[in-house]
Amino acid sequence: MSNLGPPPQHLIDAIKQGKPIDGRDPWVRKMMKEERQKEKQKKIIEAKEQEERWIEWNIKQLEHEHREFQKQEEFNNNTVDWNYPKKCKWCDCESMRIILRPDIMHHAEYYCNMCHKYNDWLPYPKQSEFK
Repeated sequence: MSNLGPPPQHLIDAIKQGKPIDGRDPWVRKMMKEERQKEKQKKIIEAKEQEERWIEWNIKQLEHEHREFQKQEEFNNNTVDWNYPKKCKWCDCESMRIILRPDIMHHAEYYCNMCHKYNDWLPYPKQSEFK
């Protein structure tokens, strides 16, 4: 750790007698220089760690945005009607989009075109409609 070794005897005697220590003493100056270097290294390490945490947070944010983009892309690909006339229960809009949902047990769902909120499920069509 320290390249200085133990303090010289005259400094130990001054401390025991309660006398002030001269800041211009060579041993004290070397010790203070080492302490400043340690503090500087500590700040550099803390800055690097903070930057790593910031980069990690940004990566997680980008991953989240990517998942949301994929979800929206899937909704767009599965939309069968972009302007279905139905009143939204959340806002004053009267235009819904119908999104097929093959990934869950429901056939489709209504989403508002203005507030982009889910409104209702659409049941599976009757078997006779396919014939």
